[in-house]
Formats: sequence, structure tokens, C-alpha cells
Amino acid sequence: MKNIIIWVTLTHLALSNTSLSGQSKLSIDDFYSIASITECSISPNQNYIAYVVEKPDDNLDDYVSTIWLLRTDNHDAIQLTRGHSRDRRPVWSPDSRYIAFQSDRSNINQIWMIDISGGEAWAVTNFSEGTYSPAWSPDGIYITFLSRHESSNNGTRNIESIKSNSVNHCGTRTITDLRYRTGTRYATDSYMHIYIYNLKSNTITQLTHDPYNDYSVVWSHNSKALAFESNRYGNPHVDDNTDIFTIDIQNSHITRITVGEGPERAPQWSPDDKIITYLTKSRPNDFSSLVNLFAVDIENKSTVNLTSNFDYNISQHRWDIKGKSIYFLGDVRGNTNLFTLSRRSGVITRLITGNRSIDDYLIFKDNSIYFIGSDYLNPSDLYFISHQSQKTNNVTMINSSLFDSLSLSTPEEFFFKSIDGLEIHAWLMKPSAPCIDSQHPLIVQIHGGPHWHYSNAFDFEFQLFAASGYSIFYCNPRSSTSYGEAFAKMGLNDWAGKDVDDVLTGLSYVLDHHTDIDSTRLGITGGSYGGYLTNWIIAHSHRFKAAVTQRSISNLISFYGTTDVQALIEHEFGHPWEDDRYHILLTRSPIYHAHKITTPLLIIHGELDYRVPISQAEELFTILKRNNTETKFIRFQSEGHELSRHGKPSNQIARLSEMISWFDNYLRY
Repeated sequence: MKNIIIWVTLTHLALSNTSLSGQSKLSIDDFYSIASITECSISPNQNYIAYVVEKPDDNLDDYVSTIWLLRTDNHDAIQLTRGHSRDRRPVWSPDSRYIAFQSDRSNINQIWMIDISGGEAWAVTNFSEGTYSPAWSPDGIYITFLSRHESSNNGTRNIESIKSNSVNHCGTRTITDLRYRTGTRYATDSYMHIYIYNLKSNTITQLTHDPYNDYSVVWSHNSKALAFESNRYGNPHVDDNTDIFTIDIQNSHITRITVGEGPERAPQWSPDDKIITYLTKSRPNDFSSLVNLFAVDIENKSTVNLTSNFDYNISQHRWDIKGKSIYFLGDVRGNTNLFTLSRRSGVITRLITGNRSIDDYLIFKDNSIYFIGSDYLNPSDLYFISHQSQKTNNVTMINSSLFDSLSLSTPEEFFFKSIDGLEIHAWLMKPSAPCIDSQHPLIVQIHGGPHWHYSNAFDFEFQLFAASGYSIFYCNPRSSTSYGEAFAKMGLNDWAGKDVDDVLTGLSYVLDHHTDIDSTRLGITGGSYGGYLTNWIIAHSHRFKAAVTQRSISNLISFYGTTDVQALIEHEFGHPWEDDRYHILLTRSPIYHAHKITTPLLIIHGELDYRVPISQAEELFTILKRNNTETKFIRFQSEGHELSRHGKPSNQIARLSEMISWFDNYLRY
């Protein structure tokens, strides 16, 4: 374990004692032992499945992912790639002999190939900007990939020139675009373009050159064209109005296929190459509207909404081999399940149900299904459902050696009526081992978004709190997704409104029905929008003894001027200068009420967070200190908005350690 971890805070986290069942409690160090399956791909002959296993690496303080091969006849698995890199995006050659994949084993992502019968992988590309997302043509002649390079009229490579948004020799940046930074980086004048590698001639050709980003490249079945998404007619610096295009690989002629107002994404060709299906919302920058599945006839450009009666978000759609059905994932009431749409009748059928979150799936010729799934007690595994039996079977159990020895908390799922009678979906996790006290403390968790949702999936943070002796209450208040579009739109122009009622009514419901929870020892935490609600709630209620706010919004007015998603505020409230919007943004800002906060507050934020800039935390911290409120501010220098999900392992450990130490200090007797 790295020395940067503050060991004094881990006294309670060691948890070396065992429960009455003889199983151990989850410890913070177990973070490094948990692996996840993140992707899967089936060979054309359907004899193998390539899947990706990702795991934190303590020594590298990073994540390592490797590609594994599974035989579909007996489910034997072997590790295909090794090392300390991130090997991802495996795609098969049509003869099922080779796999092309994306890897950073040369310190920057390149496209590599490997023979599945054995031997070392070799690099296909050597681009200084990196290469991404390989896709093999059905005829086996080409591999497409994406790479960034500076835009120019003739498309020639000019990687040494200074980019307008980069630091020049005077140490300044010239900013010309509104979206000049995102993630943890400043943008440059480079754009993601499509390249094609000819395996026969061993040559690489750039297909797109214009100053637009191109993504989601898929081959037509006749290997003559590519479909992709790009924002070429909207304003990519203001909106996300992407369209679907095709490009002829022989003459590079680009054809616009869709002309909708919303963001058209994720194209897929029908087996006869006459139709392209895609996912879209009703209009750009509409964060609360549903994602629907559309189809466009390539010849006459006519479009139809295939899921107009499906009131849930859709992702990862695929055609069956014969073109009779389209499969897709749908988010329904806290679950992500697999559905199929009949092209003939339009009937949608749920194929895989249950309290689980499906991340990826594969459909066999006989309609048997493999899928990557997570549930309360399992981060992810590969599962198989036979078309004949319809029984779900574990194919992999990558964490069994650890989890078989652990006592985990199984969430209790329930629904309650909010203050206005609206039904709200919620969960309660109890401590994962018997408590010494007759009553134990509880922590309220609030999700971000606001248009997101908690799901029936494994959560290490929640399990760690449970192993530390806490109950955890969490719910999907109004504005959450997976409950229909009307539910998701209930928070428009009403941030920190009735969604707060939902959270606090649910907490009261839990306390009324569980006498083993101590109502005088309550904590609250959340990230992003969840941090915003945490700040708001403790400014208006003194029932919580401790709080942790993470990457949180405190001032909606300054947030609008500094975030990389101004469109979120515009969609939820309107432009700040219109009507009384400025006053609404001011009074709905926790900073406006922060002088009333008395709850001890731990503030956690990444210094490279361009989604919710760290100035939001600085403003809140300043007011709390000036009012002598007990507070502590933890700044993570190298992290952005994804700290809690994809931050460096050591930083995730440090974040969890600080949180539990803070709650222990105020919620323990």
C-alpha cells in the first residue's frame, strides 16, 4: 500500500475482525483486489468471446486492463494479453484468427494486433497523437480507427505547429471557443478524424479532414462505406447537435443521412445496408428528455421513431443477423435490462429482467445471449442465457476468491410516498456485520446529474460504509432517469425543490420503520448535483451531525460562467439574463444560504475539475471559515470530476479514508 495514505485515519477501516458467520468485513484495501469485466466481443465463427478485465494496480497507481479469451463450447478462459497497460476495444478479423485492439503499452494509445493462437502483439499504428477505436471491415481488408490532428484545408499532418488553445512561448493561451476545456484538459485545434489501414498494401489513409470531430465509426456489411456521427451543421462549441453521415471509402465522399434537431448518435447498419438505426433526443442540450431509437432509410432519408411508446432511456442497440429484430439496453426503474424490438410488429419484449445492471451483451445465431452484468453483491461478471432453457448461468466469477470470504450488505429495495404523494424508489443498506450498539448511525447518499439514477449494481463505497458500521439510505428523487420522461422533467426550474422533499421524506420513512437506526447520528453526502443538494440541505436543516460534499455546486451564477456545460443551466432554468432567472439562480444557490450552515462539513474537490470548477468549493469554504463553521477542504491536485469513479487508485483510497474518518469523528459515541 502506498505511503501517501494517512494511516491514522484507517484505524476503523482495518476491520480485521470477522462476523458471526466467519466471514470478514470488506476493508478499504480490498479496493485493489476487485476486478471488473468492461467489454466483450464475439468471434465471427462464434467459437470465442474476447472480454476485457480491468483492475487497479497498487504499484502503478493506475488501472490495468487485459484481454481474455473464452471458449463458447466449454467456457474455458485464457488470458490473451499481459503486462501493465490498458488493452481495450478488442475487434475480430472476419476469419476469427486475429484481434485488433487499442492499447497504451507504448505510453500512448495505438492500435495493436495479436494472433489468438499465440505469440506477441504488434503495433499497427505509431501516431504521436494516439489512435483509438479500431473497427475491422467485414471483408477483412481494412481496419478503421480514429486519431486527432490539427485541422487544415488539405488535411496534411502538421503536428508540430502551435495550436491556438495551447500555451505558446509567452506562456499564454488564446481562447476562441466556448468549450475550451473539458475533462481535465484544455482543448486544442486538433479534431478526431477517421483513418483507414489497408492490410494488403500496409498503407494508412486519412478519410476525413475538416474541422469537425468524428466518432462512432461502423462498417457497412458490404465493406464499401462507413457510418459515423459528427457535428458539422450545428455549433460544436455550443450545442451537441450531431448528425449521422456515411462516407464512401473509395472516393471519401461524405453524405449527410440525418437532419434532426437533436443529437443523432451510435449508428448501426441493417444487415442489407438499406437502413441505419441510431439513438437521439428531441433537441440539443436537452438533459432531461429520453433517448429514442430511430431508423432512417438511406435512399430516401425518411425517418421513423421505433420506440415512441417506450418511456425509458435506450443504449447499445444492435440488429440481429437476419434483420428481423433490434436489441437494445433500457434503463427501467433502477435496472438496466435487455430488450428486443420486432421490426415487423413493433412490439418490444424484455429478454433479461431482474435487479441488475447490464453493461454489454452478445447475441448468438441461435438467439442465446452472453452479457456483462452487475448486481448488489457483484461488481461484474460474464453470464450466459441459453435460448432453450432461458436460465441465467455464471460464466466467469472473477472476484469469487475475495467475495466468498466477505460479508456484504444486501440492499433492501422499497418504494415510499413523497410529501405530495409521488412514489419514490429507494434502498437501505444495513451494516454488514452485527453492531456492538443497539442502534447505529446512518448516512444519506445523494446521486448527481440531476438526470441520473442509482441502480441495482455493486457500489464499493456503499459496501465500505456498511462494513464500517453504517446504514446507507439512497433513493432516486424526481428528476432521476429510468422512471419515464415526465418524472425526469419534474426538476426543471426547481433545483433544491421537491427533490429535497423526496430525500428527506424517504429518510423519515426509514427512521420510522427501523428502530435500530439512531436518528441523532445522521450523516449526508453526495457528489456533483448530489453535493449541491448536500450543501442546500445542511443550510436549511440541522438534523445532520456531519456532511461531506464532493465536487459540488455552491453558486449557480458563477457555475454557469465557469463550467464546460453552460447548456445544463440554460436547459434547467433558461439564460441567466432572461426575466427573473438571475434572481432564481441566486436564491437557489447554496452559497446564498451558506451562512446558516452549522453542520461540520468536509469539502472534497479536484483541482482539474472543469465540469464543476474548484472555485465552487473555494467559495463555500471561504464563507464557512468566515462564519467559524467547522470545515475541512481536501483538494486533489491531479483529479477532475471523475475522481470517485475513475480517479487514481491512491486518490480514491485517500478520498474514502477521509470521508469515513470524518463521519467517524462526529457520528461515533
